Amino acid sequence: MTALSLYFSQDDMNSLRQKRLGKFSEAKLSILGMLEQLEAEPDSSFERNVVCEEDEAFVLSADNLDAVEVRMRIFCTRNFLLFALLALQGIVDSFQNLSMQTWNNSLKQMHNFSR
Repeated sequence: MTALSLYFSQDDMNSLRQKRLGKFSEAKLSILGMLEQLEAEPDSSFERNVVCEEDEAFVLSADNLDAVEVRMRIFCTRNFLLFALLALQGIVDSFQNLSMQTWNNSLKQMHNFSR
């Protein structure tokens, strides 16, 4: 018998478990998607437990769910930063190409002018 079961009925406990399991499953799917986008693997044993274990095997305590939420925010931030970096790289590449074209055009004009 747990401390919670002294205050809540079995139906309340089942309802709480289902709510927590739903929250965990949703977070797990998000984390898996972000790991795939990042082409990354879980970094810690906790992250491996979250993404590799069966949902029912995960301890659905409030602390664990809070920790999953923190990990999800970390992966969201990493994902955002990766896409921002890729976008910036595209901009840098565009400016580099434009600079090279401008330089080459300037060289052609100087060559034509010197004739």
